[in-house]
This record gives sequence, C-alpha cells and structure tokens, in this order.
Amino acid sequence: MQGARYRRSVPSREGTVAPQPPGQPPSRGPRPGRQNAKQRIRQRRKLAHPWRWAITLITALLCVNLLVYVGVSARTNEDNSTEQSKPSEVQSVLPAPGDLERVQVTVSVDLRDDLTGSLVIDGTNIPDDQVDRVPALGQLSFRPGPGKEFERLEPGSHTVTVNYHLQQSANRDRGTYSWSFTTG
Repeated sequence: MQGARYRRSVPSREGTVAPQPPGQPPSRGPRPGRQNAKQRIRQRRKLAHPWRWAITLITALLCVNLLVYVGVSARTNEDNSTEQSKPSEVQSVLPAPGDLERVQVTVSVDLRDDLTGSLVIDGTNIPDDQVDRVPALGQLSFRPGPGKEFERLEPGSHTVTVNYHLQQSANRDRGTYSWSFTTG
C-alpha cells in the first residue's frame, strides 16, 4: 500500500461530500458542529451577563445624578456663605446680595424684632419719613418714587447699609450691615 494516499473529503455545493484532490491543503471551510460551538459560546456569554447593559446604564445615571447634586450643593453653599456672613441681628435683606433687580426695586431689611435703624443707599441717608417701618417686627423698607430721595435707582451696582440699634436705646446693640446688588 505504498504510495497510497488518504484522501480527505470536502463538502460540495450540493451538500454531498466530494473527495479532495491530492497535494492540496485541506479546506478550511465550515465544519459541521464548529459553527454551532461558536454560536453556543456566544449564547452562553449573553446568558452569563444578561443585565450587563442595565447595570452600565444605571451606573451612568447614578454618576450623572451625583454630578448634578454636587453642582447644586456647591451653588447652595455659595448662596449660604453670604447668609452666614450677616450678623444675627439682621434676619433678611431684599434684594439679596448680588441679585439683579429692576430700577424701581423696594429695598428692605428685616432686623431682630427689638431693633430699628436707618438706611443708607449709595452713601445717601434715606430720611426717616421716607422709610416704611413695622416696629413690632423690626422691618425697614424704602421704595424709590417721585418726591423721594431717589426717584429710581440708576442701572448699575448699588450698596445699601443699615445702621441698627435697640428701639428703646440708640446706644445699645448698635451695628451696621452692608450688601450690594445690581439694577438693570
């Protein structure tokens, strides 16, 4: 049996197995069962991690929410920093420090209930008869208008100072607080 060669069979187009001519390398065509094995491996990979996309999406959403939360917290802390720098005698001011307001804005300050005071806007003392007061609540306010110290606040930056003291005694619990805002 010398010289006899083994012949390999290759699938033909019709689906029958045709012998392979001698001297040619074996065909690398699809082998029965090999494609099925690859498909089974792919299928196992899919089944091994069916929640992969859901987990990735949820993680991405959590990261975005964390970034938004950090951004909002940072902005809130910036706003609170001006609030914390106010003395305890000053409960609130309007317009808020750094706000952009219209030229006819009402400037008001809410002091501790037992305090009163005077307003100074851009270095100009506002006469007491032009300041609206609620003594029981310690509130002062001024609205520009005709016949008043300011008919309107010109566009630009403005500084307000409140000089406060006890309602019964002008010499006790004295203090000042200033803030700025912009009109446009």
